[in-house]
Amino acid sequence: MRDELIPHGITVAEDGRVVSAPASPSATYHHRHVHRPHTADDHTAAAAAAADQARQQHEPEFDHGHPARQASAEAAAAATVVIADDGSKAGASSVYELLSKRKRNAVLLAAAIASILVPLTDLPALQAVGQDLRADAGLVAASVAIYMLTVGIGSLFWGPMADRFGRRITYAVGSVLFLGTSVGCIFAPTIGVLVAFRALQGLAVAAYQTTGQGVVADTFEPAIRGTAAGLFMIPLLVGPLLGPLLGGVLSQVWGWRSTFICLTVAAGAIIFPMLMLVVPETHQYRVVRRLSKADPAAAKRIAEAEAILSHPLVFSAPWVPLKFLVEGDILPYALLTMTTFGSMFASLTEWPAKMSAQPYSLSEAMIGVSYLSMGVAGLVGSPIGGKACDATAAKWQQVPVARMMFNVAAALLLMPTGLLIYGWTLHYNTHIVGPLVGHFVIGVASAAYLPGMFGYLSTIKQQSASAAAAAVHAAMFFSAAALIYISVYGVQGMGFGQYFTLLAGVQLLAGGFAAACVWRRYCAAYGVASGAAQQQQQQGLSRLPKSLAVSRVELLHAAEAGESTFDSAAGDGGGGGGH
Repeated sequence: MRDELIPHGITVAEDGRVVSAPASPSATYHHRHVHRPHTADDHTAAAAAAADQARQQHEPEFDHGHPARQASAEAAAAATVVIADDGSKAGASSVYELLSKRKRNAVLLAAAIASILVPLTDLPALQAVGQDLRADAGLVAASVAIYMLTVGIGSLFWGPMADRFGRRITYAVGSVLFLGTSVGCIFAPTIGVLVAFRALQGLAVAAYQTTGQGVVADTFEPAIRGTAAGLFMIPLLVGPLLGPLLGGVLSQVWGWRSTFICLTVAAGAIIFPMLMLVVPETHQYRVVRRLSKADPAAAKRIAEAEAILSHPLVFSAPWVPLKFLVEGDILPYALLTMTTFGSMFASLTEWPAKMSAQPYSLSEAMIGVSYLSMGVAGLVGSPIGGKACDATAAKWQQVPVARMMFNVAAALLLMPTGLLIYGWTLHYNTHIVGPLVGHFVIGVASAAYLPGMFGYLSTIKQQSASAAAAAVHAAMFFSAAALIYISVYGVQGMGFGQYFTLLAGVQLLAGGFAAACVWRRYCAAYGVASGAAQQQQQQGLSRLPKSLAVSRVELLHAAEAGESTFDSAAGDGGGGGGH
């Protein structure tokens, strides 16, 4: 394994032969990992010979000026062709092999970094904003709730756009709009103007998270998609750590407007250029279609090509993705996502006001530091949730939703526990360690659940990955917006303990419903008989004549084997129909 300069567009087999060369004289060179037994000199020579042959074949045509042929050659040069790396096959047999492993990881990292703008934009300067613009706590909380609401609305637009026009153009348009609205927030003279620009900012920033989910579905096969989703979700879950920490310091030293200045600079100078330089167009339909035009033979080797091209690109109205939420395969888990995400943000929003009052009396900077517990929880829990999702998917392949067994269990058991600890420790004003523990448990539960949800969702809705993710994102942020606003008055009227006990009860109901649905699908696919059915079977066999007593055990085993085979066949048929 070593780095070599290989012409872009050339496929090199493991024995050193050049399988295909680009039909372009302008072949550029890129680093690729190539794994094969021959020496680097042999491979470089083979690649160079292929490039020279391509130049000799096509340069005369360019000299004489053939626009149609030149355009065809340029399209071929732009086509994605795979170089074997890390032990993969020389030619791409799957759409997920069209990018090298290193390139896929770079794309995932860029998409994840961009998505951090969603939680970072909700910075912990709420107290400073209220004091500077003379707004009460309810109006300041409303500004955050409206931001969350418009993030959800924006997701419904960006998801279909990314599925129709591609990932790169969606990133570009969203970035430009985010920069403009952030500048408006910087110069907002009143709370009303700030709320208006925050709403527009939420519409724009939604592009990063929704489009990123599509990129993950494009580039990572279902077997490892949970892990990829877990890594992608880290910024969304760690943002509540970095946002308050950064925003608390900035607002205390330079005022709350400096937080928006920081966001504008980060988006314009780092994130937007990074996306344009690192993330290629990954939409599978566009990639396979482009490859089909440039190199039909290479396209035919793609196992998923026919299925991908059978779903032409269409733009759905923003409300169309919402239909995914009412599908039986999605509804129970979407409800659990809403309660989990909404409860997490309810706890986040109530935290600054409580920490700034007696007996805690923390400064804005220290309030930011106090979010460390939930940030660390997201950093730890999200990769674990993703790995668990892939492990269960590999073990119970007949049931797609079975990949969420661990994730649903985490949301069912840990989230109510964390909400109860958080609410009652703040209710009785215990030592700050108590609510910090509650915050940590809430963070672990959220981080462990969300990767499983989005890994499962993109698996069953592969060709509509961004639109399906948009629907769930919208539901998540609608729930968060509602609970952020309701929590201000819920805590005032009921107290921390009672209010968060109520949220824990809602979480138990949603988690129990989702767990029951997962278990029912598992039983249907794997023929798990109930205890009563097994007892009836045993009683029926016990009534056999004594002359057949010797064969009772054999008949029992035969009956169980027959039932298992029948149920397995029925499960296979049902699973196929679900897809």
